[in-house]
Amino acid sequence: MASLVAKKKGEQAERRAEKYGVEWEPDAAVTACPGQVCGGKAFGMIRRKHHCRNCGRIYCKDCLGNKVRRVCVFVCVFSSSSRLFSV
Repeated sequence: MASLVAKKKGEQAERRAEKYGVEWEPDAAVTACPGQVCGGKAFGMIRRKHHCRNCGRIYCKDCLGNKVRRVCVFVCVFSSSSRLFSV
């Protein structure tokens, strides 16, 4: 049973990498938001994890700029070398 779950997660990761062109950071790897808007608050029942569609890192919703694009505010939006995709 555990191998089926691992296989499904692997397939989902491959689809996301194909769709967004970036490998997403694993959920278990992050316990607090690395963003600057929230000040690095811990994730929990209220503060949920969201992946930046541009770089694949995990942030809280406050640190992701626009809800539609879900792109991290300080890393991808303001970076001159960012490869922002169009919506």
